Amino acid sequence: MKKVLAIADVHGRTDWEDICKHALKHKFDIVFLGDYVDSFTVNPYVIYSNLSNIIKFKKENPYNVHLLLGNHDYAYIFHQHQTSGYSIGMADSYRELLNGNINLFDVAYGYRAKDKYYLFTHAGVVDLWWEHCVLSSVKTDGSLLSRLTDGNIDGMEIHEVLNLCRDQKYILWRVGPGRHGSSLPSCIWADFEDLLINPYPNITQVVGHTGSCNNMFSNVDGNNLICLDSGRRLGYMHFVLDIENE
Repeated sequence: MKKVLAIADVHGRTDWEDICKHALKHKFDIVFLGDYVDSFTVNPYVIYSNLSNIIKFKKENPYNVHLLLGNHDYAYIFHQHQTSGYSIGMADSYRELLNGNINLFDVAYGYRAKDKYYLFTHAGVVDLWWEHCVLSSVKTDGSLLSRLTDGNIDGMEIHEVLNLCRDQKYILWRVGPGRHGSSLPSCIWADFEDLLINPYPNITQVVGHTGSCNNMFSNVDGNNLICLDSGRRLGYMHFVLDIENE
């Protein structure tokens, strides 16, 4: 049995430390679902220090710890100001810290066991976004994603394709109507309602991002959806997923 600890939307919180120590002791994989910065209650300097500690933790445990990017983190990397709590005073410091360690961050983490696939992203993969933004870029001659994949993603897992999109703002910085945008929502911006309406089919998705959703667990036409950010009202934002291997 593989165990994966997922931690959602840190936003400067330090409670991950004891949780992760316990998880490492029991040889769990650990996945941070992004959004390490920005808060209306935590001092920006504490947030910076906490992110530095998370990066250090990743460097010390390169194979067990996986750091994903959220929309708040991406906002500093690409000079976007549309996220709530954006810190103008700390923008340069956050950007330098993130860009200086960008190779430690991914967009997605995935795991296949038997006939099931588990996908971890910050906000979730909406099927229409995957088709019209990701797959269309793969099929577009001359696009970076097409060059990286030779125009063919057969045999690649979803998380492997998404991680090739990390530096491609035109794919990832897409905000849907649920978050006051006008595009198909990306895997760092999709609201949980978007997933409920149009999830990527036949997989289990573990996400953060939407603290206002009513249910932590949902099932839509056989698609299991787990929203960890909903746990903030209950005082926790982490979850251990048991994955049955062959």
